[in-house]
Amino acid sequence: LLTYVVNRGHDNSLQELLKREGLINWLDASTYQDREHLVFQLSMDLTSKGLKQVNTAVLRCFQVLASLRKSGIPPEYN
Repeated sequence: LLTYVVNRGHDNSLQELLKREGLINWLDASTYQDREHLVFQLSMDLTSKGLKQVNTAVLRCFQVLASLRKSGIPPEYN
């Protein structure tokens, strides 16, 4: 469900936030599991602006994930 929320092009999604700020062209969230771990992975294609402000792009990712952790998945995704 987390990958769906992050990937989906909803107005309040991480993808749309980063696009509005002109930091990315696209974003993909995925998960994979090995024998001991479940890994959450974010891949982004940064714009020229995003390359110059990579710390801001990474900060937004952590801010959105922290917000989801605190508030839970928004009802529109359920």
